[in-house]
Amino acid sequence: LDAVLALGVTPVGAVRTGVSDELPAYIEDAGVDPAAIENVGTIAEPALEEIAALEPDLILSNAVRHAEIYDQLSAIAPTVFAEAIGETWEDNLRLAGEALDRSDEAEELLAGYEERAAEVGTLYGDPAATEVSMVRFLDGSAVRLYGEGSFIGDVLGDVGFARPEVQRIAETFVEVSP
Repeated sequence: LDAVLALGVTPVGAVRTGVSDELPAYIEDAGVDPAAIENVGTIAEPALEEIAALEPDLILSNAVRHAEIYDQLSAIAPTVFAEAIGETWEDNLRLAGEALDRSDEAEELLAGYEERAAEVGTLYGDPAATEVSMVRFLDGSAVRLYGEGSFIGDVLGDVGFARPEVQRIAETFVEVSP
């Protein structure tokens, strides 16, 4: 969803996180009316009938989450899947750009991102001298420390920050006790 919106396309529908029926507030902050994007289920359970009813021109998703329903989705509309999520976000943006015939826009966004990451890094002098930890508290007692293989881990690496040893992993996260 973020990639499509960043490329200047408002989709007819999008799944929700499962935690909320609302789209994230930053979407409206970016000038997109969330009411224009139909709710078509959750990431875990896309509503295939609702997706079909919208008659989309294209369906974008990823194999990690929806490989088992690829055939059903591709029967509704041409379907493009990214192979992975997390640290592959730049490749996924390029793929969405290609699928939407907006490859130039995707490359412009990535160039702007790289410039901004370098700029943020300089705000900290030597960002490699600062260890940054990304922590998420989940319901119950689970605590996730996000690794270098996550989206945020990749972003922190692009800025140049060091990571605590336990988070210097290729995986998306490691769970620890409180």
